[in-house]
Amino acid sequence: MLQEESLRQNERDRKQMADKISMLERQLAAAECDKREEQEKLSKMRQSEARLEEEQRLSRRALDEAENRITQLEVVRRSLEGELQRIRMSVADKEAENQMLQDRCANLCKQIQVR
Repeated sequence: MLQEESLRQNERDRKQMADKISMLERQLAAAECDKREEQEKLSKMRQSEARLEEEQRLSRRALDEAENRITQLEVVRRSLEGELQRIRMSVADKEAENQMLQDRCANLCKQIQVR
């Protein structure tokens, strides 16, 4: 009888251990599945990070190029403004010279008519 009780206890213990092993195997499988999913997420995040870093690098380069172009255009604008100012001064000088010549011509015409 004691031996039978011991056998039943051993059988219960064996079943509990088998159940525990099954449960641990399921937990291990679930943990491995979670690990694979997390590794896939990590891989996608790294790819996304690399893509974003490349976009950032390209954006910085585009910004630098745009700033350089703005600087070049500003130099050209200032040069054109200087040239425009010189042309305006030249036009003003020519207009003054023309006015002086017209006045002189008018005076000469008057002198000729008086004679």
